Amino acid sequence: MTDKYGKDGKANIVEIQGTVGSSAQVDRMAGFKEGIKDFPGLKIIKSQTGDFTRAKGKEVMEAFLKSDGKNIQVLYAHNDDMAMGAIQAIEEYGLKPGIDITIVSIDGIKDAFTAMSQGKTVEKWIKSTEGVFTGAVDFQLRKGEIHTLMGENGAGKSTLIKVLTGVHEVDEGKIILEGKEIRITSTQDAQKHGISTVYQEVNLCSNLSVAENIYIGREPMKRGSIDWDRINKNAEKLLEDRLNLKIDVKKLLSYYSVAIQQLVAIARAVDISRVILILDESTSSLDSNEVKELFKAMRKLKAEGMSIVFVTHFLDQVYQISDRITVLRNGKFIGTYEAEKLSRIDLISKMVGKEFNDIENNNKKSRESSAKSMEGSFVEARQFGKRDTLL
Repeated sequence: MTDKYGKDGKANIVEIQGTVGSSAQVDRMAGFKEGIKDFPGLKIIKSQTGDFTRAKGKEVMEAFLKSDGKNIQVLYAHNDDMAMGAIQAIEEYGLKPGIDITIVSIDGIKDAFTAMSQGKTVEKWIKSTEGVFTGAVDFQLRKGEIHTLMGENGAGKSTLIKVLTGVHEVDEGKIILEGKEIRITSTQDAQKHGISTVYQEVNLCSNLSVAENIYIGREPMKRGSIDWDRINKNAEKLLEDRLNLKIDVKKLLSYYSVAIQQLVAIARAVDISRVILILDESTSSLDSNEVKELFKAMRKLKAEGMSIVFVTHFLDQVYQISDRITVLRNGKFIGTYEAEKLSRIDLISKMVGKEFNDIENNNKKSRESSAKSMEGSFVEARQFGKRDTLL
């Protein structure tokens, strides 16, 4: 971007930030300003949070375009997901991303925008001193363990999972499975190597039966026709043997709760890929009793030798189920720790990059500032929070 506009060039920049207050948001905002400080013609005219999500990125960009569409030359987003949402908004507005508006992203994931930008001049700006995720992450998963990935929004958890599951190809470094180097170029490749993922949103067909969802695309055949009797029996056996779940597999998936649907998705993943199971925010929509049932299933799979990668924002869940914890921050590998030896305070400190005393001092200043602003207020709320939970 700086090469494009040069020392004397002028451009109005709109910025879509990550979650306000997160270390990733603070560092990426400061890093970008540092990068353009010697270019007086490059000015940030508007800045708003997109919470590191594609939907919010699109929403914020729509607002920017509505108010300043003709005056925007550059979009700077704190991650690729928000940038891709913004690109969609730009296209819907009738402009060409990469031509009418230069796109600058900090993730720098290879080909992240290809589908939308169609190879046009989309730029990737990487603040090298922050070590944004480009292969600098080490991750080791043991056989038969539950290993939790922790980090703030934008830390690199989703990127690591996408690399392991073939959504993104590895630009550098190696993936070694059971002593052999492997190359994963697609989700099908990942499944062939025994790696499957279950996401927060159940990616199954609610209008099909439980059994059909488990074996869709892999239906056993008999004399040229689908063997429904075998499908139903296999589904019942799989759910009971692997997950201790006894349900009527002939009923529509929509008949069952979200928790049961999650278990069905896990059963399908386990049946397809028998080595590594990745659970990405799978507990987000579950209540406490449903989480307990999911954890029972996870412990059973672990006892059978399956390795599980678990991603969550809930600290109490982390310490209930984890053997080890890997912390990422701003795309950098911070460390891997035995869960029983890592205190919650130390975990939070490693995630945000600050010592607990610094966090407490910041909170104290915030409370003092809030107290002054609340003088004469009608309703006050002080020190709200929830124990053992990272919001």
